[in-house]
Amino acid sequence: MARCTSCSAPLAANTNRCPYCLTRSDVDLHAKLPYRLEKQNTHRICPNCDKPLQTVRLNMAEPIFIERCHTCYGLFFDKGEIELLLNSAVSHVTSINIDHIDNINKDRYHKPQKIRYVKCPECQRHMNRVNFGKRSGVVVD
Repeated sequence: MARCTSCSAPLAANTNRCPYCLTRSDVDLHAKLPYRLEKQNTHRICPNCDKPLQTVRLNMAEPIFIERCHTCYGLFFDKGEIELLLNSAVSHVTSINIDHIDNINKDRYHKPQKIRYVKCPECQRHMNRVNFGKRSGVVVD
């Protein structure tokens, strides 16, 4: 059983947030494909936390480098990278884990969040809010 990285409480399957301390769990990239943190962090800043982002090398046929916030666990992709990742790491769906999707949605709507425009990690200008795939819940610019 997985444990919370903050309080070590057991985490039930299909959850993204600890029910005891409310800490959000990190994304398990290793479950999809191998990766490693690059030694030098990028100059990019997290639009949610205003902290420097880490560069993560995703080991695919053609490696891609994405940015990750070690505070809020946000992932940031350059143009075209999310499509490359989805094409190589996501198999055709034969079943849907409704419990996991419900828990993600409960976590996302855990507390009302004001919709706001965030700054681009690269240029620090406000980004447009566009839903990836027109309905995914992933906001892209």
